[in-house]
Amino acid sequence: MSEDKKLNEVIRVKKRPSNFVMMDKTFLEDDRLSYKAKGLLAYLLSKPDDWKVIVGNLVNSSKDGKASVYAGLKELKECGYYEKVPVRNEQGTRIIRWESTVYEVPISLLTDFQEVDNQDKGNLYQENRERNNNYYTNNNITNNHNTSLSINDGTSQLNKNA
Repeated sequence: MSEDKKLNEVIRVKKRPSNFVMMDKTFLEDDRLSYKAKGLLAYLLSKPDDWKVIVGNLVNSSKDGKASVYAGLKELKECGYYEKVPVRNEQGTRIIRWESTVYEVPISLLTDFQEVDNQDKGNLYQENRERNNNYYTNNNITNNHNTSLSINDGTSQLNKNA
C-alpha cells in the first residue's frame, strides 16, 4: 500500500452503547448502610432521572425477596437517602399515590449545603481583607527599612529595595 493510500485509510470504531454510570460515592462510604442498602441505592441511581420504580419490579429482578427489598428501602429512608411522600387528591382528603425520591447523599447534607449557599457573602470578603492586612502589619516586613508595602484597590504589593 502506498503512502498516499494509507493517509486516506478510513478507520471505523465499533463500540457498545454506553454502559457506564457516574454517581457520588458518599453513600458507598456510609458505615450506617448495609451492603444490601448500598447495592439497592447504586442500582436505583444507575437508572435515568425520569425512571419510575415499581417495588414489585425490584423484587422480581433480584434474588432477594420482598422482605429484603423493603428492609433495604427502610434502611435508606432512615439514613436519609430515600424519601416517600403522599400525593393527595384535589380536596386533600385521600392519598391517591406515593412518590418516592432517592438521593446520592443524605437529605440532611443537601439542606446543609443550601443553608451555606444562602449566607451573605459580603462580610466574608471583608474578614479576609482584614486578616491579610494584619499579616503585613504584625510581622517583621514593616520594620525592615529595605522593604515597603503598598496597598492599592484592595491588592497589596511587596517592593524590596536592594
